[in-house]
Amino acid sequence: MPVTRQRFSLGARLFISAAICCALVLILAGFGLTTFYRRAAERGFDERLSVYIKELVADLAAPPEAERQAIGDLGEPRFDLPLSGWYWQIIRLDGERPTIRTSRSLVGGQLPKLLDQNLQPNARGLRESYVSGPDERRLRVLEREIDVGEDGRFTVGVAAPADEIEGDIRDFRFALTLTFLFLGLALVASTIVQVRFGLRPLGALARGGRNGAYRREHAHRRALSARSRPTRRRAQPIDRRQP
Repeated sequence: MPVTRQRFSLGARLFISAAICCALVLILAGFGLTTFYRRAAERGFDERLSVYIKELVADLAAPPEAERQAIGDLGEPRFDLPLSGWYWQIIRLDGERPTIRTSRSLVGGQLPKLLDQNLQPNARGLRESYVSGPDERRLRVLEREIDVGEDGRFTVGVAAPADEIEGDIRDFRFALTLTFLFLGLALVASTIVQVRFGLRPLGALARGGRNGAYRREHAHRRALSARSRPTRRRAQPIDRRQP
């Protein structure tokens, strides 16, 4: 027996194709917007860290040696809390042995040096990356290399927990998912309305065509039935009159 394929109606095909296209567009838009928001969140976070780097650089560039004893007084108490995730680090590069000064929050630890990772500085002269901190927390690190002449060359780095960035992105992704979900439902509902009302004239034509075909078929069968009946010859009347 030949296998018969179940075919979708025109309205069903239009609805399915429109739903798939809408889903693909929303998914791609979601990925794109999330990527753009991540970059914007990182830029905003980096702006906060770069302010601390500028203060540390200003302390290093101070001429009197006595003023450099107050390096690291950034007005942020989290740099003093042990393993708070907020750290700064200054390394002198041109000495016989690197001289390292760190915030109290590092409690004797050390941040990875981005200079050793062959990262290129951006337009502002800052290297930026994600590293693992002393307590295995993911940190966002900014580092800058400066030369203060006779006083030497230094790298100045500031790190903060990346949880703030990830938290902002997570909240944005949740809000975006809800928005796109309602938007997708609205698009599906509008597609249903357009398919039902847009194809109504075609449905009427299809029903009219089926009715016309049924009437023609019925008339054709009646004609065939009439032809197949045996013809009866009419008896000729006998003329009884003699000539």
